[in-house]
Amino acid sequence: MTKEEFAQLFRHHLDLAVQNAEERYNVSVPRNFVIEYYGKGHFHKVPAEIDVDTAIDALFIDENKFFLIIDLVILEIRNSITRVFVRPSGHPPDVFERTWNDPPGSGPFHHMFHSNFRGIDE
Repeated sequence: MTKEEFAQLFRHHLDLAVQNAEERYNVSVPRNFVIEYYGKGHFHKVPAEIDVDTAIDALFIDENKFFLIIDLVILEIRNSITRVFVRPSGHPPDVFERTWNDPPGSGPFHHMFHSNFRGIDE
């Protein structure tokens, strides 16, 4: 999988996370993301607040190695910005075929829900 294909898959899963949150919490979720990144990378603090492209750079290892699981959680909506928790697992990276992939086709992306979701848009 190329970086461009991975980026497309990540963006697709951000959109799925939005759809899941809209259905579960009965709110409209803007597609203007700030990523709260919890993982390895060249960031000065954890969580690092980064944009989608920077998250892709941090999550894509190379065409032959991938994080096995990448958790995605919509945390809150504030000032028309959707905050998304993103955390790669600590497992040793492996080939794409060994990623989470549940449901099939999802690759490493694992959707979760936040028990304290804040759907506030001030």
